[in-house]
Amino acid sequence: MSYVPLAKFKNFLKICSDDATQDDNLNAILLASEQIVQNWLGRRLEQATTTEYISGTGKSFITLRQRPVTSVLSVYEDFNGNFGTSPDAFLSSKLLVVGRDYTLDLDTNGTYSHSGILFRINTTWMEIGRVYVPGKLSPETGPVYGNIKVTYTHGYTSVPEDIIFATCMIASYMRRNISVGGDIHSEKLGDYAYKLGGNGLDTRSAIPEIASAHAILSRHRECAW
Repeated sequence: MSYVPLAKFKNFLKICSDDATQDDNLNAILLASEQIVQNWLGRRLEQATTTEYISGTGKSFITLRQRPVTSVLSVYEDFNGNFGTSPDAFLSSKLLVVGRDYTLDLDTNGTYSHSGILFRINTTWMEIGRVYVPGKLSPETGPVYGNIKVTYTHGYTSVPEDIIFATCMIASYMRRNISVGGDIHSEKLGDYAYKLGGNGLDTRSAIPEIASAHAILSRHRECAW
């Protein structure tokens, strides 16, 4: 499902809303440009429900991948969860209680979490195990794999207008260059020839509309913790 209304993209391109002759092509370009934007931002933008497996780090917080987080439906903690592949992984006895065992960082007007941080109350997220390495007397810190299972809802009820505008800019660039594959760097008339420029969608692009789109999207881009 597209988060940019087709009517808004047609208005951006100054195409009459009653002209449906290009709709299939425009929808395909929109879907591709939206995927490019979401890949670059590192998250999905529309509302959805996701079940995510996370490996504990022994810290008091973990960060969910999809943001903003609107609600957490359930959290399980199972040392031998192994991404749900172990026998009897994440049984009901492993279910944590919100407000007692964990809480979501409601950093936006107390209604949803832009940070996506999930705090463990009065302890840490599943202590990292200890393993014995042959040839060593004392155990060393060992990994746990997919021992936390979180189901949550995320995304925007209404995608911010600046993201929609930047997506339209990228889609417009794609539409303009779809026949040649990129901006023409140079051309000549005798024995006609042309040379294409570099990757126009690169973040270092000198193309004004692409550079502007990336500048707009930068404030929304996810950073690694």
